[in-house]
Amino acid sequence: MLARNANEALQRNRLDDQMEPDACVRRFHIHHPTPESMGVFILNAKNSELCVLRDFFWNHIRGQKNKASIRFTPGNGGRTFSLTYHIPSFVLRTVDLLRDDLPEDCRKRTDRSPWRKSRKLSFLCTDMQPDAQIVDILHKTQHSFTVYGYNKSIWTSNYPIDTYFYKHDPDNPDTVGFYVDDPNDEEDADADAEVWDPSTIGTLEAHKVVLDPCDYFLIVLLERYKQWYEEWMNTFTIIQRRISIYFETHTATMVTVPTSKESARKALTYIEKSRQWLKQTEELLELLTRTLRAIITSWNVFKQDDRVYFPKNRGIWSSHQQIVNKVKELADVLEGFLDLKDRCRHFGKNLELDIGVQSGPVISLQYLNVTFYFDIREGEYGWIKPENTVNVDEGGFMAGFGLDCLAIGSSDPKRKAFHKGSQSRA
Repeated sequence: MLARNANEALQRNRLDDQMEPDACVRRFHIHHPTPESMGVFILNAKNSELCVLRDFFWNHIRGQKNKASIRFTPGNGGRTFSLTYHIPSFVLRTVDLLRDDLPEDCRKRTDRSPWRKSRKLSFLCTDMQPDAQIVDILHKTQHSFTVYGYNKSIWTSNYPIDTYFYKHDPDNPDTVGFYVDDPNDEEDADADAEVWDPSTIGTLEAHKVVLDPCDYFLIVLLERYKQWYEEWMNTFTIIQRRISIYFETHTATMVTVPTSKESARKALTYIEKSRQWLKQTEELLELLTRTLRAIITSWNVFKQDDRVYFPKNRGIWSSHQQIVNKVKELADVLEGFLDLKDRCRHFGKNLELDIGVQSGPVISLQYLNVTFYFDIREGEYGWIKPENTVNVDEGGFMAGFGLDCLAIGSSDPKRKAFHKGSQSRA
């Protein structure tokens, strides 16, 4: 929203306007807010509203630096109130870079970094062709909403929301224009154009009287929880598919035992690449699970606040119960992400089959934890098999694993270390 549009909205009559049945209540939906548009709202705020708006917009700009929160705050000695939530989140979009530009947030901080960062997940798209330009992009988003005022009759709401990751504004359900019917449309030629409330994703009419600010707050929160669930479910589905494809295509390679130097080198290269992929994937899953858990926790903390009371009237209680159900569905998505983390952890254990000798990686001898015992005697060298140990074929042991030499240290200072070359006994 441009500063000019924000100023025009603020100049509209609020009280004693017969053309506005809900003139004592103002609802502002600010898609892709800029510092200039936020400044217009702050400069036009009353003294009782200034503190609320200043903190509200500042926390919206901070975004992911804040924890997810939903809270009720009384002000001015209990003469005013505010209901506010700040929800940092993510959306995942698959972009064809040959046809579409990479969406980026053009709003900058003082250090020239964007308000919301986008992250390419190229490492996940292992099923794509090497020259393919289709890539998954994870976008940071921030949902902030506040309802503040004096009582149930006089209050204001503000909803700044990020929309930079949408391709085209006409397809963006978070813009005001998306909910305005075109009066020139032949189907609506005989009817007045209706405007729907974008903060509720079109659930309410923009000019419909809302009697209770708490009711409105819960309606907005409910519709947004539905939206968050769809986005998180989409993110989980895509990432789960990418990870499953990687596991399916790499498990066969992983269990192949090296039989020569060349195969050992290939296996080592595979292990290093898989470790890098696993590190990036685990970092991604940790980020997503931490963010989603915070969203779920924010509601649980809010409903346990002693100052928050949900009267059991039809509207408010219905919204409350639906939010509870939607939070449970988000918890199921979280469990799915945690399961992916467990699968990655199990996959990582199979990559720990190499050992380090003098800080250098060596392919493991076998997949079982078997200890080889060698008894080294003065003046007598050879393979000695103590009781309950493993017998090793001297001729085929080193050649079979592509080893030039075998070095075995001794923790007993009275015993000598053992070294065997390809053509030597000791």
